Amino acid sequence: QNDYDVDYLSVAPSFNLDVVTLTPYYFGIFSDDASEYTAIDADNVEEVNIHFLGIDVDAKIGESTVWFTGIYEMGTIDMQDGTDSDISAFCINLGASMDLGMAGIHGEGFYLTGDDAEDESRDSDEFTSIPGQSHYWAEIMGAGIFDDQVSNNGKMDDDVTNIMAFNIGATIEPMDKLTLKGDLWYAATAEDVAIDGGGKESDLGIEIDLVATYELVENMSLDVVAAYLIAGDLTTEKSNNDADPYELGLRLSLAF
Repeated sequence: QNDYDVDYLSVAPSFNLDVVTLTPYYFGIFSDDASEYTAIDADNVEEVNIHFLGIDVDAKIGESTVWFTGIYEMGTIDMQDGTDSDISAFCINLGASMDLGMAGIHGEGFYLTGDDAEDESRDSDEFTSIPGQSHYWAEIMGAGIFDDQVSNNGKMDDDVTNIMAFNIGATIEPMDKLTLKGDLWYAATAEDVAIDGGGKESDLGIEIDLVATYELVENMSLDVVAAYLIAGDLTTEKSNNDADPYELGLRLSLAF
């Protein structure tokens, strides 16, 4: 049964080069009739040929860890009316951490391309996440610990696209079984987004995340989470309430 089939092909060899691990990969999406393929938000889709070329780099240098992910997306989506859309998009993600004994510092930045609101062509520069892959980042803007409900124009479902974000944070272990973690995030869309009433915005805001984790007994821990978002103009543009969102929560985890 080949009607409406969508086929995936993935190749991801890994090479351990002492302090560095390299994982180049290829991921392809193919279909002669993708009219029922819900992952593509377009009407009258017919043939799909999408290719992802990427590499993961993980390095351990002394007490420091550095990692990098780069993905280039290309291909075509043909429509039933004979027109087609060429895809050219990319994703870059870079992070680092350093262990300082009782404390540690870490940082991260990522950039995913989006479509220009003024570009009227059918071609797409908007990066599409590989199906089944997720990147959860900030607690409010990035669907952190608790759920996938996010602030307006933030991370949607498990797709991250048309966004850039930067983070710096620290982890402290003041006593046995207790870990405190704090993060500061800034995020904006890579391309300005048209808003109701005219004009364009890109600023999503600045978020502060605090997490305390305590090991109650072996393999059981409690997370106490507090997050506050100083909402940017793009976050508040569809809301009648301009108050900054916040989140408080507890999570009990059991490993077995």
